Amino acid sequence: MARGQTTIATLCLSVLVWIVWSWISFLWFSARELEALRVVRKVNGREQSTGILWANRKAEIELVLECQDSVFRTAQRIRDVLPENLQLDPTPSNPGPSTPPWLASLWRPLRNLVFIEQESVKANEIRVQKPQNLIRVAYDAHALGAGELVMPGVRIEFHDPWKFFRKEVFVEASQSFLVLPNFIPLKDMTPILKNLSVIPRQGLHRYQRPGIGFELLELREYVDGDPPKSIAWKASARREKLMARQYESEVPVRVQLILDGTASTRVGGFGLRLIDQITSVAATLAHSVVHAGDAVGSYLIGDTETQHIPATTGTKGFYQQMQGMAKFATNSCPSQTQASVALLETAYAICNERFPELLDPQINPISISSFSFLITRATRQRTQLAAVMAELYDLSPITQVELNWNAPLLAKYLARFLSECGSPWMAPMISSTDTSWLRSSARSNLLAKAIQSAVGRARDNEVFAVITELTGMQFHRSDFFEALKIAKAKHHRVAVVIPSPTFVRPKPFTLEGRILSASDLRREAEHLRLHEWMAPLKRNLAKLGIPVAISGEAKTMRLLLSEIDIARDGRASATGARR
Repeated sequence: MARGQTTIATLCLSVLVWIVWSWISFLWFSARELEALRVVRKVNGREQSTGILWANRKAEIELVLECQDSVFRTAQRIRDVLPENLQLDPTPSNPGPSTPPWLASLWRPLRNLVFIEQESVKANEIRVQKPQNLIRVAYDAHALGAGELVMPGVRIEFHDPWKFFRKEVFVEASQSFLVLPNFIPLKDMTPILKNLSVIPRQGLHRYQRPGIGFELLELREYVDGDPPKSIAWKASARREKLMARQYESEVPVRVQLILDGTASTRVGGFGLRLIDQITSVAATLAHSVVHAGDAVGSYLIGDTETQHIPATTGTKGFYQQMQGMAKFATNSCPSQTQASVALLETAYAICNERFPELLDPQINPISISSFSFLITRATRQRTQLAAVMAELYDLSPITQVELNWNAPLLAKYLARFLSECGSPWMAPMISSTDTSWLRSSARSNLLAKAIQSAVGRARDNEVFAVITELTGMQFHRSDFFEALKIAKAKHHRVAVVIPSPTFVRPKPFTLEGRILSASDLRREAEHLRLHEWMAPLKRNLAKLGIPVAISGEAKTMRLLLSEIDIARDGRASATGARR
């Protein structure tokens, strides 16, 4: 304007006013859309805040966003935030017309040159193409492992029409679900061995005792208190004294599940933890036992305490056991933590997903000096995470400053944060191959106390199914081994199930016509190590008459049921030889 170029000055001023007006209208429209937003999520047709899901089973999820008294103008991308325990099911894709190779080679650099977005849209998100007041997102997913699953909310990305301005907001729409462990429905529930009695019995595991039944057990002298209808008049006339009939009464044998849930079984992500395999095996066994008419109970062993669920029968009792196992499989706040770079990265990613406003540099600055660009990335993350933890847990400024240099204290709060967000805090903290510090020396004592408690509460003859990880334990010198001896001395039946680290039952290793990858070689090495370690264990347990199985497949379930059926008949083997 000083040089008299009014045309250019007017043009520049008009562009500036237009940009300012676009920014103001963007803020106004986005605030109005957030204020009028209503989010409803339906899981399997239900929109309640709590519910129940099954692991490894499809869940139909529908997300509905309604902008009341307005339309979505600036909301360009909407994504339903999924927890780590939920995985999207693959959706069938509709391939378009094929592009010739020569045209694709010319189009690729042009597409990169004009900055065309190449990011794919997942099933749980949608891009808004035109203004509308109702948006639906439907997709299928499945839970990976048992425990608690929390769907926190929706992530919305706002843009102005020319994409000059951008804002991301997290809208809370929390729903919590209890994920029950998956079980394998075995088709044939009947015993695979021939019953010794010709009378069919209601359950898999039966024995006879005096009571009211249909089969005569014995004759004895009549005593005061016996019902008169039990008098055998013909036998009394022959012996010239009153004789009473004693009938058989069949009582179902209870199966007690003793599950190991110590820290070493919770390493890894959802679906890859040993606790997922343990609960799946226990759920399959409980389903088979309850379906056959018997009662099943459980002892859930944690790091500090053991929970006992009394033996129950029927469908109601089965779901009671499943809910107890699901709560047992949930990762609680850890007793000890280890700080690591992966822990910081995971916590920072979840904070960026759930609390983006708390990581805004204007609200949560890294440093007040002008040399903040010299600070390393790890220091930046640690400083911002300390401020976020102080905000979420109402910590004092002194504690916030302490979190900046006290790594174990920060790791403790981060592990608590990941646990509350439904993330497997074990996975980013330690490696699945470095679990020595998690194998507590008290695990043998906890298992022994659980078995002794089960023996003390047992009635008549019961079956104990012990599902535990025994790696690294001096078995023949442990309290656990002595407790198994006590259970056998009380004439109870015991079966031991060991989870497989590869989730597959070990098979013989052959190289004939096979090309193995690195993962295959590692799996085979795990199987060889497991076979080598299992050999002395099987010999020690065989002396006590205790069968051992490696979990991971349906064959293990049938093997365990057949072993229990052998124990029910009092035989040492399928040939019928008595103990």
